[in-house]
Amino acid sequence: MLITIDRRGGEASWDDEAIERLATFALEHMEAPDACEVSISLVGVDEIHDLNRTYRGIDKPTDVLSFECDDPWGTYEEDEPIQIGDVVIALDVVDGQRAQFGTGFEEEASLMLVHSLLHLLGWLLLGTGLICFILRQLWRRRGLILGIAIVYFLFCNA
Repeated sequence: MLITIDRRGGEASWDDEAIERLATFALEHMEAPDACEVSISLVGVDEIHDLNRTYRGIDKPTDVLSFECDDPWGTYEEDEPIQIGDVVIALDVVDGQRAQFGTGFEEEASLMLVHSLLHLLGWLLLGTGLICFILRQLWRRRGLILGIAIVYFLFCNA
């Protein structure tokens, strides 16, 4: 798996190694193909606001956006990379909303990343808010692995 991290703005910071470890861990536990590639962009509030307005028609900032590319479950040549998509996270928005949910910064940012990876893998069938709520509750109570496993078995379309 190839995880590419691009920093393009914002004041809040999150360690690149932690992001890459979490993304790799989550993709492996969601049984994503080894040839998967994902881009993770950390952007400022203005950029995510522009992207949200342009691609979702919502004229306000958001915490995270996912842009799907290749179908991770399609048929590909053996050495062909599978670009599953792009995750765009506004860490300043994530930092600003964590008090609302009673989470720490890294916990909230981690939830946003895992949530987006689920989108890129095509496993989410419910609304975004409900999935985030479920992930937060599972994460608090049982940790990431069980949270991913339960969301997978409850809501995946695989």
